[in-house]
Amino acid sequence: MAGQSGEVVIVPRNFVLLDELDKSEKAVGDMTCSYGLVQPDDIWLNHWNGSILGPTSSQVGSSMLPASPRSTAPPSASPPSARPSC
Repeated sequence: MAGQSGEVVIVPRNFVLLDELDKSEKAVGDMTCSYGLVQPDDIWLNHWNGSILGPTSSQVGSSMLPASPRSTAPPSASPPSARPSC
């Protein structure tokens, strides 16, 4: 077990992104956020489209807020960037 031996396991970002893409395609999780790849054949998983349903108790309640997360190719240790798509 990794926890007992003191080893640190670093999971490559593309494995994490593949898991997120799989959850999105199967509609698992919070349905106020939806996301997916811009190009289905994007092997580096760099360009995404997403939308967030605004909270009902705010000024943007029931509005769809678009977002465009981006990451570097090949995936690195730096976090991806995100910007509104408005």
